[in-house]
Amino acid sequence: MLVVIVVAAATAFAFFVASYQKQLQAEETKNHDRALEGVKAIDVAEVSCQGFPTHCYSNASVTSFASVSFVVASLDVNTIVLTGLFLNGRGIVNYTATFANGTTVAPCYDDSAHIPGNRTSGLVPCAPLALGSYSTVTFQFDLNENTSSAFAFGGSYDQLLPDTDLTLELLTQLANLFTTTFPAPDAVASVFFVSNGSSSVPVFDGLNSYQPASANNASILWYNWTIKNQTTDTVSCSGTGAEFECPGGVLVRGVYLAILQVTNTDGLSSTTNITYTQP
Repeated sequence: MLVVIVVAAATAFAFFVASYQKQLQAEETKNHDRALEGVKAIDVAEVSCQGFPTHCYSNASVTSFASVSFVVASLDVNTIVLTGLFLNGRGIVNYTATFANGTTVAPCYDDSAHIPGNRTSGLVPCAPLALGSYSTVTFQFDLNENTSSAFAFGGSYDQLLPDTDLTLELLTQLANLFTTTFPAPDAVASVFFVSNGSSSVPVFDGLNSYQPASANNASILWYNWTIKNQTTDTVSCSGTGAEFECPGGVLVRGVYLAILQVTNTDGLSSTTNITYTQP
């Protein structure tokens, strides 16, 4: 009887050890796979809303984004399963996903993040999205509250403006959270005068504008100037260029507002203004 008990105990212990080793091996494999994962947003594109009736929001004086698209790349030889997307800290409820081969998943919604009033009638829940080895996928988020399509944030919305940094977070099935930020540039304006015979000509200078170092290879693409007479509140001239001069004769003596908008290669922008006195 004692032999039987000892054998049974030894057998049970052997099963316990084997089960523990199997569990430990599974955890090690999961941690190994988790460490190998890598996902990054490599490009961004935006479509802007312009004026009524197509303006995305009730405030037509502000240009906002109608949609934002991100190209997301896998940096892993293994398939990565994406289970969550967040734009500027808010969960994406609806999205369109287009793979490099043209296959599209659209539109859909994540029922676990369902918001009352969500415009998802007739849509099916999004399944976890599998991103193959070193592949890419383009996510498009609809931000236009005036359309009947599947709105990215569900029933509520945030107004995303061109001067807003765009941060995309991607959550994987292995609990990795990968973050990519596309920062807007910083506009810096100044004015200096050059002599032109008996008068001084103002030169508007935006060369000190810069793109934050954290940018993903973005650079400033456009410098747009608007020069307004503050007394009459009228535009005297406008133009483009890192340095800009108004045509001769349009600036009379007075106080002016020089408005500079810089836009980078990611489509993000910022605006600043300075006042100066025309002698």
